[in-house]
Amino acid sequence: GRQAWTTLQNTLVINVDIGETRVALVEDGVLGELYLERERDRSPVGNIYLGKVTRVLPGMQAAFVDVGLDRAAFLHVEDVVPEGSPDSLLPPDSRDEDSDDGGSKPRKISRKTPIREVLREGQEIVVQVSKGPISTKGARVTSHVALPGRYAVYMPSVEHVGISKRIGNDKERRRLREVIDAVKPPQGGLIVRTVAAGLTKKKLKSDVGYLVKVWEEAMEERQKKTTRAPARLRSDLDIILRTARDLFTEDVSKIVIDDPAEFERLRDFIAMFMPER
Repeated sequence: GRQAWTTLQNTLVINVDIGETRVALVEDGVLGELYLERERDRSPVGNIYLGKVTRVLPGMQAAFVDVGLDRAAFLHVEDVVPEGSPDSLLPPDSRDEDSDDGGSKPRKISRKTPIREVLREGQEIVVQVSKGPISTKGARVTSHVALPGRYAVYMPSVEHVGISKRIGNDKERRRLREVIDAVKPPQGGLIVRTVAAGLTKKKLKSDVGYLVKVWEEAMEERQKKTTRAPARLRSDLDIILRTARDLFTEDVSKIVIDDPAEFERLRDFIAMFMPER
């Protein structure tokens, strides 16, 4: 019996319960990592909303935006994309990959731009939650949407291309730069994440294709006649799909899941996101 374990590759086990989902990464028969997500505690971070500006606060260079959460969300002037400008400033979220700047230097709304010049009360605006609500404070939101895939982050509002600074090898950086130029969508910017070192064009292309599709679906939702602010245009991935994106690596040979409906959803996601698996 004991010999059999040594040939085992890692397995992901997903247990779907009422209101709570648990994910275990089993490495050679030993529990390596355990994650849980409760439906009622799900964070709005990463969700994209069509919000309505309820108050503009010139003194704070900020505005309150109703996105349909318990409290109005806070939007700082620096996090606003100027109307009609595809490339404004980089989203703060993209900076955590320490990217270098390649491509155009975006036109920027600075901290000093009077907020009333860019926002008015009653205006509808697409925003993404960048920080969740804490005690009495509402969520913080930004117009600079950043959609993370496994290998890249897609940013529809900028025309910036960057590569994580942690990929230090010049030859590999040059190769990735060429790969990005080949797969970059006509609109929007990309940052290649650290895990992308050694990546093939095909994998990066399917990652980027998926992220562009996610953004297009959110925009289609916005265009619907029935969509009125405040409305959620897209939820960030739940624990099951995040597991596929982040934990289903080359050294995981199988996923076990105990819910037929979630199994279908997971399989569809993997077919779209990593068809080779």
